[in-house]
Amino acid sequence: MKLMTKKEMKVLDKVVSGDLTGTFQVSGDEDAAACVVQYRRRISMEKMLMMVDTVAYAATCDEDYNPIARDMMLSRFILEYFTNIPVPMDKQQRDSQVADLAKCYAYVFQTGLYQQLMVDTELPFIEGYIDKRLAFAIEEQHGMNHLAGKVEQLLEEALVSWRNLSAQIEAQAEMQSGQASRNAAEIEKKELS
Repeated sequence: MKLMTKKEMKVLDKVVSGDLTGTFQVSGDEDAAACVVQYRRRISMEKMLMMVDTVAYAATCDEDYNPIARDMMLSRFILEYFTNIPVPMDKQQRDSQVADLAKCYAYVFQTGLYQQLMVDTELPFIEGYIDKRLAFAIEEQHGMNHLAGKVEQLLEEALVSWRNLSAQIEAQAEMQSGQASRNAAEIEKKELS
């Protein structure tokens, strides 16, 4: 197979590194005109990794899978990494860096923006990576729970064995003590006779 030429590689590099953008129009009403949302078709590998890990963590941080937390955190990253929509902040929090996830969710999933991004960006691939990461985390958690159950079972068996052994040792000690008493009594009898 013939390798690509430098000229062909430049074309490939341009396509891969270009910041291709698209637009999506959100319809207005009689009080407000429509607005145009700009979006990126691709994001950097660093942002993709951050998005995958953080969304997967948010969906499993309470040791159970929470699909609502997954979608809410996903919507936050979609706004920040893919669109020109500023991430809305929760004004009720003391920390001004806390996103209003309910508003993020509404902006992404209730406007048609999500459907547009699924068609025209690399978001479907990223969601696939998130789902693979979640499957791994859930499997790992299941394995840990299974292992914890086995450890508990082994500890219970060890405790039962310890109790049985303790009872046997105690019974043997009593038998030896009784035998020693009988031997002492016989020796005493012989000495008296």
